[in-house]
Amino acid sequence: MNKIYDNGALMLGNVQDLIMEIEREMKEDIDMLGADMEDILKELKELRDMDYEMVVCINYENYDYQGCSFDYWSSKDIIKKGGEE
Repeated sequence: MNKIYDNGALMLGNVQDLIMEIEREMKEDIDMLGADMEDILKELKELRDMDYEMVVCINYENYDYQGCSFDYWSSKDIIKKGGEE
């Protein structure tokens, strides 16, 4: 996945792509519904350390102690098409 999807409530993409996007938004001072950008960046980097190919969804409307929640899928979660190995 080399794209980032963002509808204002959810941001979805490869963990490294999301890290680069969050860093860009922090640099440009883009408001993300009051979410703590530094905490989001820290969480994303921890996820990247677990699996560089991880796909992550940040939900800005599902508030927890950080102001958002994270859903993620590692490369181990990939389902191969029939016949692929």
